[in-house]
Amino acid sequence: LDTSGVTSMRYMFYVASAFNQPLRFDTSSVTSMSYMFYSASAFNQPLRFDTPSVTDMSYMFKRAFAFNQPLSFDTSSVTDMDRKHDGMLDMFAVRTPAI
Repeated sequence: LDTSGVTSMRYMFYVASAFNQPLRFDTSSVTSMSYMFYSASAFNQPLRFDTPSVTDMSYMFKRAFAFNQPLSFDTSSVTDMDRKHDGMLDMFAVRTPAI
């Protein structure tokens, strides 16, 4: 699946309560990942996303109760991360590269 031209992944797995498959996407053009895994309550797969263009990660993992994977996203362009982790059982570090 060619996702190289996709700019929004908003709501992509919204309330996908049974979804728990590995994901491999080209996310280099994506600007919004808000609500992407909102209430994806079974999802717990490693994510390796290229996120330099993402500006909105709000509510990305809200109510994604099973998700417990380490993340290392480039958040240098993110302007909205409201409630990104709210509702998760375990918090994780999101690292912004040093400038």
